[in-house]
Amino acid sequence: MDILKSYGWDDGWERVYQSAGIDTPAGRVTGQYGRFLKCVTAEGEITAEISGRLSYMSESTADLPVAGDWVLVMKQEHADAGLIYDVLPRKSWMARRRSRGRFEEQILAANVDFLCIVSAVDDTLNLNRIERYMLLAVEGRVEPLLFFNKTDLSENMSEVKGSVEKRFPDTPVHYLSCTAGYGLDEVKEFLTPQRTYAFVGPSGVGKSTIINFLLGEKKQKTFAVRSGDNKGRHVTAARELFLTPEGVILLDTPGLRELVLTGEEAAVDAVHTAIALAAKNCRFRDCTHTVEKGCAVIEGVEKGEISPEQYENYLKMKKELQHLERKEASTGSFNSKKRWKSISKEIKRLRIEKE
Repeated sequence: MDILKSYGWDDGWERVYQSAGIDTPAGRVTGQYGRFLKCVTAEGEITAEISGRLSYMSESTADLPVAGDWVLVMKQEHADAGLIYDVLPRKSWMARRRSRGRFEEQILAANVDFLCIVSAVDDTLNLNRIERYMLLAVEGRVEPLLFFNKTDLSENMSEVKGSVEKRFPDTPVHYLSCTAGYGLDEVKEFLTPQRTYAFVGPSGVGKSTIINFLLGEKKQKTFAVRSGDNKGRHVTAARELFLTPEGVILLDTPGLRELVLTGEEAAVDAVHTAIALAAKNCRFRDCTHTVEKGCAVIEGVEKGEISPEQYENYLKMKKELQHLERKEASTGSFNSKKRWKSISKEIKRLRIEKE
């Protein structure tokens, strides 16, 4: 079990595994490549496929294994291959709604402890987009961390830091430059062994470069920025887990071209803490923060305590999730996240229950 412990297996997961009551070895999905998945087991690494039983029993694609999942694996004799028989209940996840109008959720990764949201300090910097990633973390029960790369390209870092600190006062932030080597050692010291850190962000912001530094070797391909606009190019094509020499578990992900929200409207308040705090002083309990007299949120914007950009993004995210909730209610669409939330409560009980 030592190799499993290095990938995050602990007494809590052992209790979850025992509660399943199935005498099948456990493993963790470390990579996704189409219909094939790479898994690490007590006997080493294997390539596995999803069993017909699991495919048939799944209510949606969200129930199928993804990178980070702990699974039950039936290994083939005399071969580094096997079948994934079942998925252990997830304690956390990263999910988005599939694009092109479909409501179905897409689980991007599972059992992540920290979501490392990477941005570049250049003309692509977008704090509104970061808030969308923050919502993804809140909904998936993952702790967010902010990484701002390419600081060497900025001529007004003090202004950038001021905006970030005002927008995300309660979130740990790291400023670095992969090109100049600034801040990378501090990041390495900050990370905790046997914890899983998923790196997300647009293509070209330096996720794979940061991961390569932490690994001490170039396992992920990177391209130089384009001449003319200093923008990086998309390289990572799969979600993969890596283990650093210090025992930190890293998950690299492809850049997301579109991050369609999914989840509950109430989660927006957890991201916009300044607005949620101001809203407690609104005159009306059901204030929409748009036209009401005595709205403390609007007053906060007028006084400069809340930035107009954050306020507009708050309303936009609220409206988007309200639309999704109405669509789900009218179509009866399956929302796997609600089911995983109820399951994760049971996981928490099992993980803290005394043996």
